[in-house]
Amino acid sequence: EIHRTYVDPSSYFINDEVQVDGGLFIATPIDVLFMALPLLIKAKNKVKGQEGYFLEFSQIFPLSLFPPSLQPSVIKNIHKVCDVKDGWNSSVYRLNEEKVVEWLKSKVGKIASTISQFPAFSPPTSTSGSSSSSSSSSSSSSSSSSSSSSSSSSSSSSLATHEIDPANLHPSLLKHSLMFLSEYLHLSMFQLLLTAYGLIMEDLIEKKKEKSSWDVERIDGD
Repeated sequence: EIHRTYVDPSSYFINDEVQVDGGLFIATPIDVLFMALPLLIKAKNKVKGQEGYFLEFSQIFPLSLFPPSLQPSVIKNIHKVCDVKDGWNSSVYRLNEEKVVEWLKSKVGKIASTISQFPAFSPPTSTSGSSSSSSSSSSSSSSSSSSSSSSSSSSSSSLATHEIDPANLHPSLLKHSLMFLSEYLHLSMFQLLLTAYGLIMEDLIEKKKEKSSWDVERIDGD
């Protein structure tokens, strides 16, 4: 996935020349299952009274619609979102919504772990009762200062690698994470995820913030 980030006005000095366009292209990896989901939804063809069809991989991902270079990665990970059975000639697949929701919850946890390190997305902390507890513990603070400082340093060093449990997220952090994830999901899958968290679309829309001075454009590639 390629994003173009820019601030207006901005420019670059390149080889003693001024590049007027100060935009910066950033390439980031993306889980290929996000690209596979729309075709898996269409292939299942679920209607009232039946759960949809099991199809071979080539029937779900024809070469005309899905690049061959991405297919090995899909085959490797398709069990995360699909039921798999042995067919006559090869395995057959059918989208499993429950698996999709669990897979998406793991993505929510990873997003939350990342954005929680930035002050703009950190959930508010409660300070009620802190004055009374600090006064009552003042006598023991000097003896425990060395141990607390060592533990705090070790916890801060592990912050970057700590993954937050998606089932126990602060409401504001959960909503921010869901908003990020919504840009990559088919509407039906996103609504399933919201239902799993006991939310509806309006819960996120009302929390949506205006764009900052940094604008981001998505550049869709082939």
